[in-house]
Amino acid sequence: MSPSSPESQSTASDVSPAGVEVRGPFALASAIAAVAALYVHFLIFGEFAFLEVVRVAVPAGALPKVLSALGAGGIGGSVLCAVLLRARIGRWVTLAGFAGCAASALWAMHLDSVMSAVLAAGLSGLTLGVTTVGLAMCLRPTVHLSRLGLTCGAGTGIAYGICNLPAVFSAPPRIQIAIAFFASVAGLVAALGLASNTHHHSDATDYKPRAIAVWILVFLTLVWLDSAAFYVIQHTEYLKSNTWEGSLALVGNAFVHLLAAVLAGVALDRRRFGPTAITAAVCLVVACLIIAGSARHAALARVLYMTGVSLYSTALVYFPARSGRRWVAAGLYAISGWIGSAIGIGIAENLHRIPAWTVAVAALLLTGAFALRRRARGPEGVGILFGAAVLFVFAAPGSSAGIPDPAPAPEEFGRRVYVDEGCMYCHSQYVRPSTDDVIKWGPAEPLAHRLEEKPPLFGNRRQGPDLSEVGTRRTSEWNEAHLEAPRAISPGSRMPSYAYLFRPGDPRGPALLAYLSSLGRDVWPERLAIVDRWKPDPAATVLPPDRQARLFSKVCAQCHGPDGRGDGPAARKLQLKPANLHEPWKRVDPANEAVSLARIAKFGVPGTAMAGHETLTDSEVLSLVAYLETLHRS
Repeated sequence: MSPSSPESQSTASDVSPAGVEVRGPFALASAIAAVAALYVHFLIFGEFAFLEVVRVAVPAGALPKVLSALGAGGIGGSVLCAVLLRARIGRWVTLAGFAGCAASALWAMHLDSVMSAVLAAGLSGLTLGVTTVGLAMCLRPTVHLSRLGLTCGAGTGIAYGICNLPAVFSAPPRIQIAIAFFASVAGLVAALGLASNTHHHSDATDYKPRAIAVWILVFLTLVWLDSAAFYVIQHTEYLKSNTWEGSLALVGNAFVHLLAAVLAGVALDRRRFGPTAITAAVCLVVACLIIAGSARHAALARVLYMTGVSLYSTALVYFPARSGRRWVAAGLYAISGWIGSAIGIGIAENLHRIPAWTVAVAALLLTGAFALRRRARGPEGVGILFGAAVLFVFAAPGSSAGIPDPAPAPEEFGRRVYVDEGCMYCHSQYVRPSTDDVIKWGPAEPLAHRLEEKPPLFGNRRQGPDLSEVGTRRTSEWNEAHLEAPRAISPGSRMPSYAYLFRPGDPRGPALLAYLSSLGRDVWPERLAIVDRWKPDPAATVLPPDRQARLFSKVCAQCHGPDGRGDGPAARKLQLKPANLHEPWKRVDPANEAVSLARIAKFGVPGTAMAGHETLTDSEVLSLVAYLETLHRS
């Protein structure tokens, strides 16, 4: 359908009747503030802070349950809101939704079990689902249709801009949760200036049943691409460092997001909905192709990704808001938003990348969806089909088309850095079977696998820990801090500093981190099983209290502080503050406290910067446990 045809002409049902509108500068400001507040809560809490505190509060194996509860809550909340909006109570539903978002943020501050994390996730998803649908249905009667696009664009751009400010983006998770709480409170106040939903809706061609299905498919694909790209960038050190590291980069990101969202709003007010969605699709597809094919053009992928995200995020608010149809909003957010996000994350999480064929499938789906728009003929339709066909050929498996002269993958480049910097002289990459190596470093692998590597990295002197499966024991955050200043993290370490690898613009440091993170990726379940089976020898000697204190000072105080309050000198290098050992335990089984503490002391907390002390003897582990219990009781 051509965006300049009947879509651009207001019908009788595009004008709300007198008496239900809340128009004017105050209403416009309220609507923008409400959109911005909801997006800030979702971005900083739902995508970042909540998951970070969950990773600390619950075992790694429980994370899928939490994510499932979050998604189920979001879908259920969207449907529930549509049912409630049968009565014209949109403003009250939105107010309740914002209050629930604030409550879920407060709850996330006090997670102490898997069940509490699952329930908090369910509440968060439920309230987000209710608020997104309710707010979308309140926008149309609150602002004039000629400003609806700008309202959505300004709110979206402001939110993305705020979340990319260095002070917000780089804040510890608990500070981010506090920001999300205050954003929800601000949204609640802003929602007081909204009008409730009406029974009037748009009869534009894009809101016919077939067209609605087409747009749900389009947004489903865009959210899928966005979620997959976001996950890969977050878990690929080179891409992450080129996208979100450094104050200048974050401020630039904020500007790109704001500009793209506002321009999208202006275009939507001029009834350029089709071109806006097409531009977002092209930006995201090309960005994903670059991410899938090469790290060399990471800067271009960054700009295209952020532009595409802001464009479609603005349209994602505008489309249901202009429709005035509660079930359109509920279906769009439940299917395209929640299910699309799950598909994208699932693909990236299981494949650890964005395969070119998945981008090709997305391009094909988008091509078909745009072609199905009833009046997608002439120059627009031909342009869509031609452009998407080129992208499909570019991305198709086995195609000779692609990014010329690709740079090596970060892990491959990182392996070269590992060899060039001489890491293999002190660190082995071979777990000897039937030895205590298996307990300390992870499950043994067949010798043949190591012999196939070029060159094999068995190591020479084994002065440092074995690194063949270090990705299961150390996070990139910990590795970077240790590489830059080894003795600041591990007092007495003989390892030299490699801080020069992390100078601005040097790709070697991020690539080395990516390589280390990849080691052991395939043996996570086996490693966790080994940890779960291990118990210290109860007959081992527990050291006297003074030696317990010295041992704590040697291996724990750098992060947890001399008194165990989470304020050690290395704590400032970590995004998530080390635990205050005087506060209630968060990852300790009350029924088996001593063994739980012993496992944490020896193996750390997987997925966090809490590293293990694998070389400690059972006597030293039990002595640490005794000291920790003393601190805790005090």
